[in-house]
Amino acid sequence: KYGHRDNIVFVLGDAENLKEYFMEKFDAIFYTASIFLIPNFRKSLREAFSLLNPGGKVAISFYSGLSDIEGSDVVKKHFPDFKYRYGAFSLSDLFSFLKGERVDHFTTDYIFPASREFIRDFLSIPAQASGLFPRQPYSRQKVLVEEFLDDLYSREDEIYMKWTFIIIST
Repeated sequence: KYGHRDNIVFVLGDAENLKEYFMEKFDAIFYTASIFLIPNFRKSLREAFSLLNPGGKVAISFYSGLSDIEGSDVVKKHFPDFKYRYGAFSLSDLFSFLKGERVDHFTTDYIFPASREFIRDFLSIPAQASGLFPRQPYSRQKVLVEEFLDDLYSREDEIYMKWTFIIIST
């Protein structure tokens, strides 16, 4: 959609090694629905911080799970013994890292109703499916996602997706 604009450049690369792709500095760097999938997020963020102009910002959207309207995790609520990782690391791991880096950040949660089909498609992304059902072949994970949603929707009338948005000032 924006590829024709002179002031926007899209780069396909490894988010853990940003300095291999960029020598210039940026006013903002966005991790859009991605940071939680990067195993070495600390290295990626440190490189992002080093690529910012003074006063620059890093913005992150972090998948925080499935919730009810109040924001309570419906997986933990209905399946307290079920171990489900929403990504390669937890939101608390990210906040601990930011505290250690001594960077200021603003955080807000966004909760929105999502259709069962949307949630199924999202949870069927290989990284999400393996967070739900690790060490299973992907073909089996997709079946298990369907069964999981059947069970969850038998207990909850409406399920919301929860995302945490973080804006970091270095």
